[in-house]
Amino acid sequence: MESSSGSSLIFCDRNNIHALDGGANHNQKSVQDDSVFEIDDQNDECEFKWAAEDNIFLSNTREGGTLILGRLFASKDEAYDFYNHYALNHGFGIRVNGHTKSRTIKEIIRWQFVCNKEGFKSKDKRQMGKDVKSHRGTRTGCKAKMEIALRNDEWVVDKFEDEHNHIPTTPSKVMKHRSHNKFHRTPIVRNLVYELNQKGLKPAAITKVVNAMSGSHKGDITSKQCTDLLRKEKKNHVGRECYGIIKHFHEKTKSDGSHYFAMDLAPDGSLRSVFWADGRSRSAYAQFGDVLVFDVTYRTNHFKLPFAPLVGVNHHRQSILFGAALLEDETEETFAWLFEQFLKCMFEKPPLTIITDQDGAMKKAIKRIFPHTRHRFCAWHINKHVIEHLHSFCVRFDDFEETYTKWQKRNTIEEFELDWEIIKQKYSIGKGSWLENMYNQRYYWVKVYLNDCFTAGMTTSGRSESMNSYFDGYVNSNTMLNDFVKQYDKAVEARRIKEEEEDFYSMESHAVLLTSYPIGKALPNLPSNGLDCSSYIVHSLSMQSTPFAKKKTSYPIEEQVARLYTRNLFEIFKLEWRKSFDCIHQKSNKGINFVEYLVGKHGVDVKHWRTVNYESCGELSVKCACCKFEMEGILCKHILYIVRKKYLEVIPDRYFLPRWTITARYKDNNMVKNSSTRYEQDEIVAPPLTLWSIQRKFNTALEVSRKSPSDLQLLESLLDSYIDNVGNKKLIDNVGEDVETQNNPNTPLVFVNDQCLMTIRDPASLAKNKGRPPLSTRFESGLELAAKAKRQKTCRTCQKKGHNSSSCAMRKHPTMVDMRLGVAKQRLMREVV
Repeated sequence: MESSSGSSLIFCDRNNIHALDGGANHNQKSVQDDSVFEIDDQNDECEFKWAAEDNIFLSNTREGGTLILGRLFASKDEAYDFYNHYALNHGFGIRVNGHTKSRTIKEIIRWQFVCNKEGFKSKDKRQMGKDVKSHRGTRTGCKAKMEIALRNDEWVVDKFEDEHNHIPTTPSKVMKHRSHNKFHRTPIVRNLVYELNQKGLKPAAITKVVNAMSGSHKGDITSKQCTDLLRKEKKNHVGRECYGIIKHFHEKTKSDGSHYFAMDLAPDGSLRSVFWADGRSRSAYAQFGDVLVFDVTYRTNHFKLPFAPLVGVNHHRQSILFGAALLEDETEETFAWLFEQFLKCMFEKPPLTIITDQDGAMKKAIKRIFPHTRHRFCAWHINKHVIEHLHSFCVRFDDFEETYTKWQKRNTIEEFELDWEIIKQKYSIGKGSWLENMYNQRYYWVKVYLNDCFTAGMTTSGRSESMNSYFDGYVNSNTMLNDFVKQYDKAVEARRIKEEEEDFYSMESHAVLLTSYPIGKALPNLPSNGLDCSSYIVHSLSMQSTPFAKKKTSYPIEEQVARLYTRNLFEIFKLEWRKSFDCIHQKSNKGINFVEYLVGKHGVDVKHWRTVNYESCGELSVKCACCKFEMEGILCKHILYIVRKKYLEVIPDRYFLPRWTITARYKDNNMVKNSSTRYEQDEIVAPPLTLWSIQRKFNTALEVSRKSPSDLQLLESLLDSYIDNVGNKKLIDNVGEDVETQNNPNTPLVFVNDQCLMTIRDPASLAKNKGRPPLSTRFESGLELAAKAKRQKTCRTCQKKGHNSSSCAMRKHPTMVDMRLGVAKQRLMREVV
């Protein structure tokens, strides 16, 4: 192979590197296994060529060894970039091997850049004598290097070695060297990775997004590189996670004046527990805080602190968050601290009902902080424990399961108590047994004792647990505390977007009504006989298929409900409305201003019918024994049947709870309307909810008018007029009275500014408490284990369960082996014969 003048031709085989002068002629018979570089001193650019048919690697470059020596650079980074570019053109990578400091001025006066295969990796003394998996070696003792020295405030190349003892990397692979693979370390990519991680994306998803945005010409980022970036970012916050939490909350307070947070600290300053809630969550509680669901079986942080979301249900029957906490443990004192902070945050307004599991410490804390709140046990946990503890009774007594079911579903307290005495005697329920303990706690779970307990349709803590599963998409068991509170905000924002979507669909669509009746024809009086009433209903419904049914209109009641309720609540109402057409009635009692009906489904025994009391004296009143309205806030099918029977065109407003109507949606300009009417006028101090509501209205008015000088002037004149008329007198009367400001619900327990002098530390150790087991699994009950044992296979060899014949240990026993050989020999002899 011959090269032109002014060029040097380099043959790089696997053992040696041969430099040939450009003016000489050389014959190369076979270069199939050799790599060839062509260095052109007259070109500034380096070009790679790879001849696939000859397996030849060609490179044109300008920088020879003589031209690199003595080259000047303004900085160390400039020299590094130059040598790295040189290495890219020649098929190798580099690294910084070290530096030398001056003994007099104590500054760096020399840097050394070497090939990344320089030297050999030394053995780790910590791994001596241990069976440790070793990584493949990459060092070959290469001598190639470039050194720069500081002279007159400039860096000059005074040493340069360009001899390698390894073959160069091909152009398609050279970018894999760490010194060249810098794309993932650029500020743009780094910031993008951090931002996508804050959005809840995992490294694999982040990698795909970054590579799709970057394009193929800039290189790709791998999942490992993405993970390394995130791990390095986390190391910057080790030991400062709690400080990050406070800093985040402080920033939230600047943008949201109603943001509330509180921390419980140990004497040494380490974090015990933290609770927080933003302004919109507090506003939602003022609207939907009648029912609270509380559960602490979720851990998604590397300190294993239990995550305790305080969950409710909104006007679309969607789960909403009133606040959240990370707790030190699950003791009564910790729960009491949390409930105290929650009550202070929520304007001293306790919930009407709280639903939890059967945790004893939680029960005591609720009774202590919320003495007037109805406490209900989760029905799912009750049924789970029934399967575990009563399985033996079901095995011993064939009728126990049916008797137990009837007992807990009794409609009256008298029937429930009578059945309990029968069950105790018939099935020998001893003292201290699980069933007797549940009877002693009957006020927390038996339906007949909870008929007046409003639950908004919730009977389990499933909403809290489903909210936990929702957070799985944002956090995991390795999430740091400062990242956890940020990801919480992302998850809450996603939930609120769904709520706003439901608001939009409810307002921009109209309901499809279920029933109608003819126009211009008076409805006949319904007969008192239940069967005749049922036949009339069938006849009225069949009229929809006749020509006369073309002139018809919807029931006024159904139209009224469709205007008020959200679309999800209207679907629930439609279900009860449809069921009401299958009902019939009987009069059981009648007075001057009231009638008592028995209402039930046609064909069902009368003893299962429900009693409906209808009072028409003064304000209309309808009440059903099923207590659906008292528990869920929605009229039942029995009441709707009587309403239709009485030909009522409008249902009184008190039977439409504001929490289920579309007007309950979140609005910035009127968070809580007419809050001043919610307390007695003779009270000396207004409730915290009223003060908070008025304060938010002031803030909203200021935000709305801040961009308009005329609006600001109007607002200021209104305030001046109020102060002149009322405010001055009040201010004089209340001089020195700052008691209430000390209990301001907007004042956080811990407040941090930019010059914070308070020392706060991360938790000293991992939390050890109850909660969800690792790997998000649950413990199987005894009944489930018994059922699984029945499904196990039986070995044909030893007749034992749990394995099959091929894996049986007896088959490997010498006696069994000889026996099998004997059987096989006999079978072979029979075949021969």
